[in-house]
Amino acid sequence: MQTNIRNPFENSYQSQVIQPSLMSQQLTNTQIQKQSLQQIPLVPLRQSYKSQTTIRPSIFKSKVEQQSNMNKDASCLIAKLDSLREIKTQESPLRHHKTTYVHPQSSVVVEFKNNTPKTAQLQQGVFASCVEPFRSSKSNVSSSVSLSQQWTKTLSPQKNYQTLIDTLMNEQDTVNKQYSEKLSLLEQKIIILSQENNSLIEQNKLLLTQNIELNEEITQQKNQVKQFLELQQINQKAQNDIEILEKSLEYKQDELNQIISNFESLKNINLNYEKTLKDQQDQINSIFQQKEKENDTYCSQITIQNQTIQEMEQKINQYIKNESSSQILINDLSNKLKQLQQQLDKTKAANQQTPIKINVKEQYEYKQLVLELDSKCVTITEKETQVEALKVKNSMLQQQLIQLQACQLGMRDYEAGIKQKQQEINELQQTLQRKNQEFDHLSQQQQINFNNKKEEYEKAIQELQQTLKNKNEELDKVSLELKTVKKEKAKLSMNLITAGMANIVMASKASASNEIST
Repeated sequence: MQTNIRNPFENSYQSQVIQPSLMSQQLTNTQIQKQSLQQIPLVPLRQSYKSQTTIRPSIFKSKVEQQSNMNKDASCLIAKLDSLREIKTQESPLRHHKTTYVHPQSSVVVEFKNNTPKTAQLQQGVFASCVEPFRSSKSNVSSSVSLSQQWTKTLSPQKNYQTLIDTLMNEQDTVNKQYSEKLSLLEQKIIILSQENNSLIEQNKLLLTQNIELNEEITQQKNQVKQFLELQQINQKAQNDIEILEKSLEYKQDELNQIISNFESLKNINLNYEKTLKDQQDQINSIFQQKEKENDTYCSQITIQNQTIQEMEQKINQYIKNESSSQILINDLSNKLKQLQQQLDKTKAANQQTPIKINVKEQYEYKQLVLELDSKCVTITEKETQVEALKVKNSMLQQQLIQLQACQLGMRDYEAGIKQKQQEINELQQTLQRKNQEFDHLSQQQQINFNNKKEEYEKAIQELQQTLKNKNEELDKVSLELKTVKKEKAKLSMNLITAGMANIVMASKASASNEIST
């Protein structure tokens, strides 16, 4: 009896395969949009697209247990009925209706591509998978009932077989009623589930749009984060540049301070050198004035001495003239004395020969001549001594003249040296003036360059500070946007989790109600 009761409906039960849930169809729809939603972790609402067979109701088990003790004749009769049913089912293809398992990647995607709406397609799929097998089984049962009635007419009228067939027919009627009621309930549940699935599809669409928007916002936030990181790198580079510029400014300031200190030291050296030059010039001028005074006095002395020398030369010339005249007189006197001596000798000789005759007048004249000669000799000796003294003075004066000439030459050399030193001093002053002018020009240029560089550095620092302020403001804005996006993302993730949990609960309730109904 087990085989006989199972066989009328076994094919229908074997043909029944639960259609994949609408969440699996929605997953196929999400697989179509996979390229745009690669990074969004979708929350699965229901993953029950694997094939599951329906659980057979407990009514059959009780019936099988009750009728397991039937007679072997009844089993043979039912086997004949089954053979007739098999012959009938070969004529009608609806007997072996098998709903194929619709994979979400093949047929559902094709159904989504059709022009018909999704709700109608889903209802058609559900009817094809659940309702049509029951209808075919119902038609098969009715055909089997008619065949069994015809078979009973041809058989011999035996009460046992008739009662058995009646009971079987009654059981089949009750089973058909139960199945029709279950089919109506299932149709109502299918309508309710289709509505729920439509609402879930709409929710999933909203969630998908939200996920797409979230993806776009995430990509925007990633771009903003990249821009933020680039801005941070630029800020770090700018800060490094500012530090380098500050170090270079400090180095330039140190160099300028050193240059200023060197300039001040050079100024002090120049002042000291100018002071020393002024002192030396004053000393040279004082020495030059003293030497000029000495030269003037010495020249005056030389002129006086020249005048005295000229006077002495005139006196010497006069003395020489007088001496020559006195020499002539002396010669004359000597000649006269010789003549007188000769006369005396002659007179002596004459006196010796003759008696002496003394002439008083002649003696007196002779004595006067002798006295005059003595006086003249004395004057001659005196003049000779004077001439020797004058010669000594002349030699002294000549030596003094030589010394004066040497002094004049030395003074000329000294004046030439003073002139050279004055020229050198003038040249040094000119070089100092040139160097001072060059130094002033260089200091002015350095000051101008320093001021220009300082202005440039200040402008660059101000620009960098302005850019830093702007970037800090942008960073604050980006951080606020990131906080808001994180909050929105957390809210959306919580909404997705709650929606997924609700879908899971709804799916579990639907599966539990399906199991209870079956």
